[in-house]
Amino acid sequence: PLGRFQPPTSNPTPSSCTPQASLQPSIAPARQPLQYQPAAQNVPLGRFQPPVSNSGPSSYAPQASPQPSIAPAPALQAASIPETINWVDLDGAQVQGRLKLLPGNQNIQLQHDRYQGFSKGAIISVAIQKPIYGFHKARFGKMRKKTACLVMSSQDFQTIQRTIHSGAFGTDYSDLGNGFHILWKIPADILYFENYQVDDMQVDVGDYQLYPDNRPFADRLPAQLVAKGQDATKLRIDRKFGPYDPESVHCFAATGEDGQEYTLSGISTGNFFGNFNDPQDDEWKKVMTMLSTLKEYGIDAFLCNSTHHAVIFYAYANDPSAQPTLIRPVDFAKLLQRDERIFQAIKAAANKDMERWRKAYMETFNK
Repeated sequence: PLGRFQPPTSNPTPSSCTPQASLQPSIAPARQPLQYQPAAQNVPLGRFQPPVSNSGPSSYAPQASPQPSIAPAPALQAASIPETINWVDLDGAQVQGRLKLLPGNQNIQLQHDRYQGFSKGAIISVAIQKPIYGFHKARFGKMRKKTACLVMSSQDFQTIQRTIHSGAFGTDYSDLGNGFHILWKIPADILYFENYQVDDMQVDVGDYQLYPDNRPFADRLPAQLVAKGQDATKLRIDRKFGPYDPESVHCFAATGEDGQEYTLSGISTGNFFGNFNDPQDDEWKKVMTMLSTLKEYGIDAFLCNSTHHAVIFYAYANDPSAQPTLIRPVDFAKLLQRDERIFQAIKAAANKDMERWRKAYMETFNK
């Protein structure tokens, strides 16, 4: 019941990434195929068996372009390892996991200075023993709700836990037994594995109040907007522009006053503040200016740094006299595409180049 594995009857063609043209550094050449042999014994929580058929690895041929582009997922190199696995979760639902990282020696760029004398930014190699799979929405072990999670061998769990920053997993993990762990607090450090594959997985960052730091909510509220102080789940979607060059975008899921589920748009304040917990006066003023400018363009937003480390874009009206509507991520993506002034207002407050963020946001939500 914690994860009954059902081997696939066939191996579908690996998902492909239609490359966006890019002048970004190219992905390093593929290594030799990894010769991973599945365990002979019956391990119901993670017996990785080769698929019946294999249509071959995906391929990627980069093209040059002055625009930033999402880096394609590395081609799978081990034909004996299935790209997907099927398990039955605690709710009795069959859920599919997709291959995120192959076993073997895997390079990772450190995001802290506390690993065996190496400095932040150093690239080291760690040994991954078994394939790591990601489930978009499932519940295993001690998980209280369905959400995105990774399954890995207990040995790999301990290896990664020692490698990334201290406390990155929090307490959001569970020992499944038979040598496997489930992890549902997926830190951004994992994105810095050179060959870690990203997709549209929505990673649960946590449930916190939608509390405005800068001012009370405006009077112009959509009828279905969540009440002030209501909890919302912060979700992270990851993209990669190179082996060690990830970009993440966010959205916020909450229950409205009408009892319906809604998803709000937003952006991490990591794009504006050098330190979430201690924003500088000039950084704060730039964000306040951005909020005022966006309001002139019809967008109501508020700073929610103390709880979500984010700016929430929650309502839009193209006319001051019109009733505003809720801004979903897909709506905000269309606004970014249609009105360049909106992006310029965000860019003016940012502490980094925002072109990749815009590209990642459009790739994720403008569908």
